Amino acid sequence: MLSQPELAHDVRKPEARSIAITAKTKKRCLLTNLHLPDAKWRYTTKEHDMTLRFSAVIFPIALIGTLWLQGASAQSAPNLPPAQIVQNFYSWYLYDGDAIFKQENRSTLDGLLVPSLIEQQQKNLGKPHQSTDIDYFLKVGHWDDSWNRVDVISTKIDGDRALLTVEIGFQGVPTPIETLAVGLEQREEAWKIVDVTLLGAKDPCSAENDTRPEQADKQSPQQAAAVFYRWYMSIELADKEAEGSNDILNYVTANFWNQLYRIQYLGDDEGNYFTKSQDLLDDWRHVKSEPISQTSDKAQVAVTLGGVEYPARHLKVTLVPYKETWKVCAIESNETN
Repeated sequence: MLSQPELAHDVRKPEARSIAITAKTKKRCLLTNLHLPDAKWRYTTKEHDMTLRFSAVIFPIALIGTLWLQGASAQSAPNLPPAQIVQNFYSWYLYDGDAIFKQENRSTLDGLLVPSLIEQQQKNLGKPHQSTDIDYFLKVGHWDDSWNRVDVISTKIDGDRALLTVEIGFQGVPTPIETLAVGLEQREEAWKIVDVTLLGAKDPCSAENDTRPEQADKQSPQQAAAVFYRWYMSIELADKEAEGSNDILNYVTANFWNQLYRIQYLGDDEGNYFTKSQDLLDDWRHVKSEPISQTSDKAQVAVTLGGVEYPARHLKVTLVPYKETWKVCAIESNETN
């Protein structure tokens, strides 16, 4: 019986976050160095996706031919190893999305997936997108076709079952967007994908893996939120990187920190995650906080940045208890207009 592979998700050391997700100017965009022109965003329907093209993306004819041959090879070569089956499927799926589940592709799909998965996706073809829909094969609500890195990190084979750890992301960017556990079974001498689960995405609002700070002063959620933002803005407005400091782990949960890159990319905001803005204003060194709600295991706080010289920035900050204090685990815009 194969167990799900365990990934080593140590608290990400700031110096190791080499993907440079902030621009060092007063106008900061957390994804500046990951600008993706001509992105084609895909919005999923239940267990599949619909494609909404924001711009015309033209791929080399050679790539199209390669992807087609990869998909077709699964049908004609039943002895392909599990890793090749996974590469073939995801290369095709990331390029064409749910269009691969059209009936005309059934013979090729039969060489990659078990029938139940194919039929499940075909039933959902053409259904309207719902905001809560999650793509079965990528475990996200939306994605774009610039996700072109499919790397099989590990393979475990036990008889007629295999379990692969697979990273999905951008070419040249070592940090993956998604890390998946892909299960396969050998049926009639051919390996086929039977299930996909998400790896490594632990609840950001859990402090179970936290070790910092070793000693914490007793604080209410609103006090902890205000202390964090005063620290964060003092670092950022001094033209330094708060996210490059180990001290940030004194204020945010380890689970949140480990997944910050994924949270930022999969979120709707295109700028600074902590301020929900493209720009940082000097006025934002003035921080106020007020309680919104609180239970024994979670609290929400309204944080106001600035408002002295310029219009204020309003945020909703979620915190969870840790020792005698509270730590940040999620941030939303709280603007009313």
